[in-house]
Amino acid sequence: LTEYYMGSINPYPFIRAFYGFLFFSIIMNVVTMFIYYPDGIYVDERGWGGHFYLGFKNIYIYYFLPFILITSIYNYIKIRKLGKSFYFMLLIILVTSLISRSTASLLVITILCLMIIFGRYLKLPKWLNLNVIFILMFIFSIVFIFEMLTGDYVDFTKDMSEKAGKEGDTIASRSLLWIQALTAIYLHPLLGSGNFSVDEGLLEYYQVHNQFLDVITIGGVFLFIVFTLQFICISQKLKKIRDLWLYNVILFVFFAYFVEFLVEGKRNNFLWYAFILIAYHIPQIINKKLLNSLKYENYWCNSCPLQIE
Repeated sequence: LTEYYMGSINPYPFIRAFYGFLFFSIIMNVVTMFIYYPDGIYVDERGWGGHFYLGFKNIYIYYFLPFILITSIYNYIKIRKLGKSFYFMLLIILVTSLISRSTASLLVITILCLMIIFGRYLKLPKWLNLNVIFILMFIFSIVFIFEMLTGDYVDFTKDMSEKAGKEGDTIASRSLLWIQALTAIYLHPLLGSGNFSVDEGLLEYYQVHNQFLDVITIGGVFLFIVFTLQFICISQKLKKIRDLWLYNVILFVFFAYFVEFLVEGKRNNFLWYAFILIAYHIPQIINKKLLNSLKYENYWCNSCPLQIE
């Protein structure tokens, strides 16, 4: 649906609907957190509580990041700047991350908020594009994994977990999965293992908890090449809007995703695919001729036309 509407003559009804869906989900989630905290609405089959409207805390970030992208586009189309509603929702997202005590989400959202607030109008150097950020974060991911396995980052991640109210170092605990993944890559480097499973007794893990490593584990070098190509294609598209502040915001959100990739690797994150398709079609979405052609159409409110500068 995302690809169909983003590639259509008029993508704006879809943008408005997608914005509404994410807005409603995030607001309902924080409302249920205030009402049912800390036990949550329900307990899942693993016996874990703290499930609110969006479920368990680890998946909240996958609603937050697409929403920041879509609301940035929404604000650009309407008023050409980030409005008060954007910062209000940014605050809601930050509060949700604090209440949920998800270490990775809190780190990612805090970094992203600072980057957007202080860096959206910065003139980024031309060499700093999506391709470069992806490569640098992939290299850092490999370094991070090996440093965690040698214990060099353990004190840092333990301190982060304690500040988030965790009883154990949930980031350092990924080390067992990473060792298993590296072993699988060593055995099947080109085509991968096709699957991943680690049984720790009470829990069985089906993902590596590192998106970069997860891709190589299940599909080898060949799948990682395909994974890389999507960022090359998107980067080429984003060059067309380099002079707009929206370009910076999109890069910041991608960077936030890559930080999340360090310790997570959700294959069922369907909103990620919607995110990259919208990012790919950004030049068409904010095309001046298309916006002007819809100047007198009522797409954004019930009583006023879309005002175009």
